Amino acid sequence: MRTQWTGAGKGREAKFKHAKTNKTTTGGVTMAVHPIIARYMTANVTKYDDPRGWGRWTSVVIHSKTKTVIIGTYGPTGTGARAEVGNKTIWHTQLASMGEIRAEERETTPKQQYMRDIGECIGKAREEGYEIIVIGDINIPLNRDKEETEQWREMMRAHDMYNPMEKQWPRENIITFPTQQTCIDHMWVTRKTINRGAIVKMGVWKEVGSVRICNVCTL
Repeated sequence: MRTQWTGAGKGREAKFKHAKTNKTTTGGVTMAVHPIIARYMTANVTKYDDPRGWGRWTSVVIHSKTKTVIIGTYGPTGTGARAEVGNKTIWHTQLASMGEIRAEERETTPKQQYMRDIGECIGKAREEGYEIIVIGDINIPLNRDKEETEQWREMMRAHDMYNPMEKQWPRENIITFPTQQTCIDHMWVTRKTINRGAIVKMGVWKEVGSVRICNVCTL
């Protein structure tokens, strides 16, 4: 990463933030922030991280000409998940933890709980005057007619957030692998951030050695 992404020996330092999963030793989300953006990063801000400590997302706060919260996320993927701990998947671990949530805040599945919780987190940041960038794998099939798909889209529209690739290619079925007919990673960005030209690349794919880099969008 330091050689191919930030440039080795150039005095540049990326910053990293990690959210670990609850009650497990696997999974979680790590964000790497390039030095060009990292110099504007506000240290030790956790108020927009996963409030339940389940490692579903982490966040960084950027203060430059605008105030921006960048959220890196990996949503729960269901009972077929491969991220197993003993005989339990991450899905089962989150499902068990949902029993500790107050009834008025509890949803029926980890997926529904994820959408509710991240939506409230985005809403809080928006109320506090931040632009938002959400990037990652939400494990919701956007090109399929499912209830959870429409729920996610409605939530994004409510926060004035859009998928730049869908806006650029509205009639294209954007996929990562032909065999899966879906796109693994996505980015949603507030309208103001798109309009000021913050997205400079979209749909860029390359491989560096054994590392696959899927540049959904580049700021």
